[in-house]
Amino acid sequence: NPSCRRVALSERVAIVFAGSWRFSSTSADSISKYLVEPLGVSSIFAVMSGCPADAKSTLSSILRSATLVVLECVEDLGLGKLSQQLHATPGWHLYAGMGGHILAPLTNAGNSLHLLRKLQIAIDLVVKHESMHGCEYAWLIYSRTDLIWASSHPPLGMLDARSVWVPRTSRRHDADTRDGIC
Repeated sequence: NPSCRRVALSERVAIVFAGSWRFSSTSADSISKYLVEPLGVSSIFAVMSGCPADAKSTLSSILRSATLVVLECVEDLGLGKLSQQLHATPGWHLYAGMGGHILAPLTNAGNSLHLLRKLQIAIDLVVKHESMHGCEYAWLIYSRTDLIWASSHPPLGMLDARSVWVPRTSRRHDADTRDGIC
């Protein structure tokens, strides 16, 4: 693809948003200022539930320097359909073996499976886009829509491209797996 060759691989950066629509003007401004602009993000893929009617125009105006490739607004599945869809996956035995919060809302309160379902849809959209255009992204960045960035993301050149980077937070756990780069 000639247009793909004009952009260095290291500069092909996409953001993936998956989850519930939780943008505020504060979070949107911080995402644009401290994530999109410093990293030179070229594309955005979003799979969200609870989208407002003007979601596409809102997202495009929030993230001015990047192209909104796709915004897919989806509904969270009911427990029956969610369970049925999960049981149909090849990795069901792994999920069942882990148990606990990862299976929420099937096992307890929470939305982990809804988030993972939307993230899988988003990743599938990225792969489809790469295949259609003959051009892969060097970096995929996943971030929450309600996260308020207080400073610029570390330059991608400082990260090992063969690893997943997950920031350390002040939460109970050492890492917040809801924000990561691969």
